[in-house]
Amino acid sequence: MKNQTILYKTSIVILLFFLSATTFSQGLRLGFIASPQLSWINSDINKVKTDGNQFGFDFGLNADYYFTKNYALATGITINNIGGKLNYSDSVSLKASDSVYNFAGGTTIAYKLQYIKLPISVKLKTNQIGYFTYYGQFGLTPQILIGAKADVSSDNISDVNIIDEIKFFNLAYNVGGGIEYAVGGSTAITFGVIYTNGFIDVTKNDNNTDDKAVVNSVTFKLGILF
Repeated sequence: MKNQTILYKTSIVILLFFLSATTFSQGLRLGFIASPQLSWINSDINKVKTDGNQFGFDFGLNADYYFTKNYALATGITINNIGGKLNYSDSVSLKASDSVYNFAGGTTIAYKLQYIKLPISVKLKTNQIGYFTYYGQFGLTPQILIGAKADVSSDNISDVNIIDEIKFFNLAYNVGGGIEYAVGGSTAITFGVIYTNGFIDVTKNDNNTDDKAVVNSVTFKLGILF
């Protein structure tokens, strides 16, 4: 039932996105991205510390709505795979779909999270210089949870479903920049570096801790624009 609810909400989000794209199609530029990234989780208490990065991919549809030649509202809809490792100095429990696991102090849990990402940024772009155009952007990154798993290598636990441990909604700010290389007509290859910093605690704190754990990431944006 929980998975059906997530699928239903996700379908509504995708439908609203495409309805919005149709409404603003006059100044619309679409593209596809497949972006490698590094992410990590920060906690605000000393008893829970960052203990490693998570490598993943962010891929999907990119959309820029240009309201002048050099200014756009940058958005899109992508599948975002992020996470990180947290080390708990005290004992900790982990609520999974099949059981509740209890671990001794000193355990590191690797969180692997999957979201539907709906970023929205203001994008400022230069005029084309030769084949190149340069841009910068700043905005917000809302995300909707669609999957969550965990590994605990010290206890030989791998890919347990922990979606009940993670909050459904996440929000961060994003800042970055990059270049577009024209290859003919309106088609261009784009490369950028985007830093994302979380606002919201991603965990529900059902694991005997009372910390705020936020996900940060550095994304190397790669794609093609049309």
